Amino acid sequence: MLKITSVILLLICSLGAPRAHKAAASSLILQSGPMEGVLPAPPPGSCVLGETQHTIEVGQQRPCDTTFTEVGVSATPGVKLYVRYGQPVTMEAGEIVADYKAESAEPFKLIVLEPPHPGGTYYVALTNCGPGPANYSLRFGVFVVDYFGPVIKSASVKGKKLFVSGCEFSDDSVIMLDGEELATQQVTEQEMPTLLNRKAAKKAARRESVSLEVRDSLGRVSPPFTFVHPNK
Repeated sequence: MLKITSVILLLICSLGAPRAHKAAASSLILQSGPMEGVLPAPPPGSCVLGETQHTIEVGQQRPCDTTFTEVGVSATPGVKLYVRYGQPVTMEAGEIVADYKAESAEPFKLIVLEPPHPGGTYYVALTNCGPGPANYSLRFGVFVVDYFGPVIKSASVKGKKLFVSGCEFSDDSVIMLDGEELATQQVTEQEMPTLLNRKAAKKAARRESVSLEVRDSLGRVSPPFTFVHPNK
């Protein structure tokens, strides 16, 4: 299981007033303190992207690092949240160009930068898709997660082979597929700890999806990871 050991929420200052259909022309470093504001109404049937965006500096995170950064906004459903690495969020041919998007109709939207991700400058932008002006409250923060036992991050197949990658895998860890223990080997040349079974991909291909788990040498079992064979 994952356990959140500390949460530090940093409130950030308000964005400048956006202009209709304009890409971000300037940026400000996020500062501590309350950040609330109003986005103007867009033209009917369209969205407006804020002219001024904010930047946050985020450290590089490797796959098994435990520092997560989150950006959230509370606003009316028409307000959407975007984050982009290294350059401002833009609107091209009516479409938002960003690396992370939170566009649901919920009043609170959240983007989490979880490992792995590059370190550097991330731009934060809001759009308002109307129909009227929108009040918003924006924040960002970091939290640290401690892993107590194995955690599966990804799974893939190559031919008949099944690869399972994650964190806190011990030397004697084994893959379990739908509760069945599989013959398991360690793979050393991957970016993060990886386990291999040489025949399980064929078994996974027969089913709509399978549940993968990893059990380590202490008997700790990872949370279930749902895997769908890429040929499905």
